[in-house]
Amino acid sequence: MPRDRYEDEDDDDRPRRRRDDDDDDRPRRRTRDEDDDQDEDDRPRRSRRRRDDDDDFDRPAPKAGNGMAVAALVLGLVSILFGPCTGLIGLILGVIGLRKPSGKGMAVTGLLLGGLFSITHTAGGIWAFLKVREAAEKFGPSTLNLKQIGIGTHNYHDVNGYMPEPFVRRQGEFPGQPVTDLNDRLAWRVHILPYIEQDNIYRQVRVNERWDSPANLPLSNIPVMQYSDPDARADPNTRVRCFYDNGAIFDTRAKFRMTEITDGMSNTMLCVEGAEKVTWSRFQEYKFEPNGPLPALGRPEKNGFTVLLADGSTRWVKKTVDEKTLKAMITRAGGEVVTLDK
Repeated sequence: MPRDRYEDEDDDDRPRRRRDDDDDDRPRRRTRDEDDDQDEDDRPRRSRRRRDDDDDFDRPAPKAGNGMAVAALVLGLVSILFGPCTGLIGLILGVIGLRKPSGKGMAVTGLLLGGLFSITHTAGGIWAFLKVREAAEKFGPSTLNLKQIGIGTHNYHDVNGYMPEPFVRRQGEFPGQPVTDLNDRLAWRVHILPYIEQDNIYRQVRVNERWDSPANLPLSNIPVMQYSDPDARADPNTRVRCFYDNGAIFDTRAKFRMTEITDGMSNTMLCVEGAEKVTWSRFQEYKFEPNGPLPALGRPEKNGFTVLLADGSTRWVKKTVDEKTLKAMITRAGGEVVTLDK
C-alpha cells in the first residue's frame, strides 16, 4: 500500500540514530585520559641516553694513588724514633711525591717531619758527642795518670814523712840549702818513680849526676806512662809540671808536711798540665810569682786543663778562669777562698 506523503513528513520529524559518518564531522568531548596524554606530550622531556650510548662518552679517569707521598709521611713519623736515617729517606721520597698530581699534602708533611726530626736528631747527636768528648778530657787517660801521680806523692810522704822537693838533691846537701844549677838537676818526678810502679827505672838513676849525664840521659829517653800524653805514649817528654817557691806546695828552701797545707788539700794545686812539654827527668818547673803573670797551661788545642790537687783528686779548669783564682789554688797557706765554676 502506497505511503502517504504526510507519513513521510512525519518520519522526518522522528529522531534518527546517528551514523558513523556523522561522527567525523562533529566535535567530540575528550576524555580525562586523553587530556592527560595530551598534557604529557606537550611537556619538555629530558632526553634519555641508552645504556649502550654511554660508551661513546669519555668518563673521567680515577686519580691514581701516590705511594711516594704515603711512604714519605710514614718515614717522617718513624724518624721521631729512628733519627736522621729514616728522615733522609723520607725527604727524598717526599720530593719525588711532590712531582705527582695527587697526595701532595702528605708529601709536604713527610718532608717537614723528615727534615725537622733529621735536624733535631743530628743536633742532638753533635751535642752528645761534644759532651762525651768533654767528659773524656776530664776523666780520660791523662786524668788517670795524674791520679796515679797523686797516689805516688802521698805514698812518698807517708814513707819519708814530708813532701818531695821539686828537684833531687845530691849527696851531702841538706834541706833548704840553696843551689845554683837547678836546670841541670833531676826533677821531683824522679823522686816518686818507685811509688808509681817505675822502680826499675829509679834503680838505674844516678842522683848525684846531671839529668843528661852519660848514665842518666838514656833513662831520660825512656817514656814513662804516667808522665806521657795518652796520644803520645812513645814520647819521653811530659806536660806534668809543678809550681815551686813563694808559697807553692813545692819549695826549694824547706821540707814540709801535708798538715801544713792550711788552705785545704782539696783547694791546693799539686801539679798541672803545662802547655809545653819538657823531658820528664829534667827540672823545668814553674817558679811561682804572686805578682807576675802565669805561664800558659793546658794543651793548645783544648779549652781547659787538668789540675791535680793535694788530696789526690783532679779538676778540669777552663782557660778562661780568673788568674786570681788560679793563684789562690797554687798557694798552700795563703788563706784565700777558691771557687771554681763547674
